[in-house]
Amino acid sequence: EVCTFSRVCGFISKVQAERMEVQELVDQGDGQGSKYLGRAPIIDIWIRLHALLKETAVERERQYVLTNGGWTEYDYIDFKKAFHRFDEDMSDMLERDELVQAMDLLRGNVWRAQSSVNMMLAACGVDSEREVKVNFMSFLRLLKLIDEVETRHNLGITMGYSPERTDRLYSGFQALDQEGHGSVQKASLANAMRKATAKWCSQTQLSEALFPLGSNSAPVNFQGF
Repeated sequence: EVCTFSRVCGFISKVQAERMEVQELVDQGDGQGSKYLGRAPIIDIWIRLHALLKETAVERERQYVLTNGGWTEYDYIDFKKAFHRFDEDMSDMLERDELVQAMDLLRGNVWRAQSSVNMMLAACGVDSEREVKVNFMSFLRLLKLIDEVETRHNLGITMGYSPERTDRLYSGFQALDQEGHGSVQKASLANAMRKATAKWCSQTQLSEALFPLGSNSAPVNFQGF
């Protein structure tokens, strides 16, 4: 009954390893082998469960920063400080105005200039058409998406493309990279370009365009695209 009650209250994680930890904690009960638990022992279990899940969440966020995000421990501290600075109600969630202030602090006005801000929010599981509430993990994902956009724009500029043109090219790249691997098979790229340029580009011209990619069959990243 305690497990069922905890699941209804949202204390049971979807992650198998965490569920096992929670189950062990619940099995301990009040530590006296009692079959039934009163209000006080249940509250004590919930406090320990909350602390356990909070600790797990913090470690997951930290690992995301250091591994997936490509940032440093100092970045993690800065992100955490910015998040909590504008989390005025201490809910561990940033609402729209709070999110804007935190992003302005960390990324200036660059992030507001992105035409795909709503798409980035959607990619983080946030519906921009409804009330915006972002937890710290979604906040980190949004930061990573913003940094990736800026990196793409800088890459486009070095090749003579405007940020808007780079965004359109990236949309085309994503359409080919359906599995989200960050690369496209050369054969798929050649086939797509053949269809897209059939009316105004000869086979010889297409071959010349594909020549910089080399003769091997290695996947093509966005820069190569």
